Amino acid sequence: MLLPISWLSDFIDIEMDVETLAHELTMRGTEVEAIHEHRVTGVVVGRVLSCEPHPNADRLTVCSVDIGAAEPSTIVCGAPNVASGQRVAVAPPGAELPGGVKIKARKMRGVASAGMILAEDELGIGDDHDGILVITEDFPVGSNLGAHIPLCDTVLELSVTPNRGDCLSLYGIARELHAFTGAPIYLPPMASDDEAEAGQANGEPGLAERIQVDLQAPEGAPRYLARVVEGAAVVKSPLLWRVRLHRAGLRAINAIVDATNITLLELGQPQHAFDLRHFPRGRVVVRPSRAGEEFVTLDGDSHKLPAGVVMIASEEQAVAIAGVMGGLDSAVTEETRDILLESAYFDPSAVRRARTQLRIQSESAFRFERGVDPERVAEAAARTAWLIARHTGGKVVPGTVDAYPRPVERASLTLRQSRMDRILGYSVPIADTTRILDRLGLAPCLDDDDAVTWQVRVPSYRHDLEREIDLIEEVARIHGYDQIPETTGLSGPAPVGLSNADRAVRDIEGALVGIGYAGTAGNTLISPDDLEALRLNGKDQPRPVQLSNPTGADQSLLRPSLFPSLFASIERNRARGSSDLRFFEIGKVFEDRGGSHVRGAEERFVERHVLQMAAIGKAAPLHWSAPARELDFFDMRGHIEHLLQVLRAPQWKFAAQVAAPFLAPEPAATLAIGEDVIGWIGLLDRAAAARWNLDDSAVVVAHLEVDLLVPLLRTERRFVAPSRFPASRRDLSMIIPAGVSFDQLESTIREAARRQLRSVDVFDVYEGKPLAAGERSIALRLTYRAQDRTLTDDEIRKSQERVIMALEKAHGVRIRGA
Repeated sequence: MLLPISWLSDFIDIEMDVETLAHELTMRGTEVEAIHEHRVTGVVVGRVLSCEPHPNADRLTVCSVDIGAAEPSTIVCGAPNVASGQRVAVAPPGAELPGGVKIKARKMRGVASAGMILAEDELGIGDDHDGILVITEDFPVGSNLGAHIPLCDTVLELSVTPNRGDCLSLYGIARELHAFTGAPIYLPPMASDDEAEAGQANGEPGLAERIQVDLQAPEGAPRYLARVVEGAAVVKSPLLWRVRLHRAGLRAINAIVDATNITLLELGQPQHAFDLRHFPRGRVVVRPSRAGEEFVTLDGDSHKLPAGVVMIASEEQAVAIAGVMGGLDSAVTEETRDILLESAYFDPSAVRRARTQLRIQSESAFRFERGVDPERVAEAAARTAWLIARHTGGKVVPGTVDAYPRPVERASLTLRQSRMDRILGYSVPIADTTRILDRLGLAPCLDDDDAVTWQVRVPSYRHDLEREIDLIEEVARIHGYDQIPETTGLSGPAPVGLSNADRAVRDIEGALVGIGYAGTAGNTLISPDDLEALRLNGKDQPRPVQLSNPTGADQSLLRPSLFPSLFASIERNRARGSSDLRFFEIGKVFEDRGGSHVRGAEERFVERHVLQMAAIGKAAPLHWSAPARELDFFDMRGHIEHLLQVLRAPQWKFAAQVAAPFLAPEPAATLAIGEDVIGWIGLLDRAAAARWNLDDSAVVVAHLEVDLLVPLLRTERRFVAPSRFPASRRDLSMIIPAGVSFDQLESTIREAARRQLRSVDVFDVYEGKPLAAGERSIALRLTYRAQDRTLTDDEIRKSQERVIMALEKAHGVRIRGA
């Protein structure tokens, strides 16, 4: 939110410099993200006396301008709308414009020009550069324009948290400043009840005789108030309004619409001005929409409404989506003369639901979603009615029509001094606490019979105050977090250690970073095109979770896989010149298992914690001592085995088979510990890789189910001293039949060799003639070592014999040289 300091000064006396003000607001929860300075000096009000064509330029005009000096100034102007008799903004020599631009006298095509006649954008008070600013107000000629409008101003850019909708206005920020400074705050002028009573005394019909509000959706619209202004002319807003709206980030439209925006910014109450002609019978209907009902909003977009959206309508047609946006057909036009002014309190959840369903953004919805003050509805209407009547020549019709069947109840809370001291760790003086609660509008009543307590009533604009802890936070916030004294030592329970899952994630990250991987964090929302590219949208695949109201088709699904974001990261980095890339992500994936989503019943939506890895490029950095080699399946297997060793996983095994639809048929393998399949590794096939322009290189990928892996890990750390005795090595060369894997051989060997076997390593593989098709010759090195003695040759020989017999029997291998 943009907050002009000059406008804020209408609501509270500010007696601190801007930097201090920004610091104090930030320290009390309303962060000031930036300070924008606007500085224009020396600009005066002038009157154009005459305009003549420039003798040497077709598009320039030589103007004689009265700026209050003894003689008129000659100024060359290029604006097409300059004309004699106009009041204009003039920058004479010496004036300073935005950006530090200094005005000097100069010749333009041979004619001396003593300054500039300025457009809105040149003054920094608007965006219009189509012509000069024509001042319609009766400002004295020669007076400083900065005395009438804030040419020099400071604007604070505020970040207001979603729970503090009460701070989304000038008056709301003034309340915050009042809470810790005590400075008085002021309300702006508004239509008084005296005018309405005087009108009725003269026999004029009251508004209740002309307008009826039919509140058919009280849940979505607990309060709806209407006022009427007659005889209003649709004119341009006063210059001061336009400047203030521009500084606050809104565009000026006309005096009627701008009046609603002025009140929006001043009091935080969104309102809407309807052309009264669209309510021919004077009946305002607040009703839920019908399924499929079509409605065209002010921005020209057509919407097909779902059932249940709160609508404002006449007896003939809908005219607005409550709290979100008005309709195009009922907008104020140049022919409008009578205004029906809506000021209402709409339920935040109803507005939020309508906005997300229809994908509409508006200033009104932004505030209604965060909660406006239901008790300030009438004041806001009175303020807007006063503004419209004062600046359009209209007349406020006496009275209001206020449909408020069930007033919003104000909560009562208790604040205990003892609990506040315990939570804050220090004691705020009782007088300070009472003063703070009072300035916050909580109307405290101190009860100190037994223990010091305060009974308070929560103001209608503080929707965020629900419990005692909220009051404690308010006292600490306003008293000042910097007032909390420093303490030494620990207070409270000792920190809780990491869970097994957290420890495993930490170890996974450390192990992978140690071998050259970089962690990534991808978007949880993905595109259906990503699933199609990975062939994860088939009938035999888990169903993805579809968002009900996605922001776009490219973010309409909760991800069932982390690979789309990993591949996108590789694609972006390759486009910027990187070639050797290793990425991983640990995160949640989601699945829709159908059925109903009811707490306590079988869950429809399931989320799993997974690790996924993707690597591309060289296996090792380029070096003269060895030829370059691309990463392959076996590199990834080595990375996974290194990871499992770091995690102290129990005995694992790989099985050769395809585990995902986007993998190449081979090489690929699933990973299991015992009977639990916990992951897989493989190569991304070229068709899927083409989606991310990765089909020119091999992309090696791996997947681990973290939720399945963690319970299988050894949580106890045990030290085993290295054996002091020498190892013995024996080599076996054999021919193995087709279809027999190394994992099968290793499992058989370890079972037959028993506990003295330390490792089984492959050091040679051969395929081809004279071996039969599918057969392979493989050479293994078996390492034996005991923990308590040196193994004898006889012990090793017997172990080797058991291994050979088991291999021949289980797999039909032929031992070479036997």
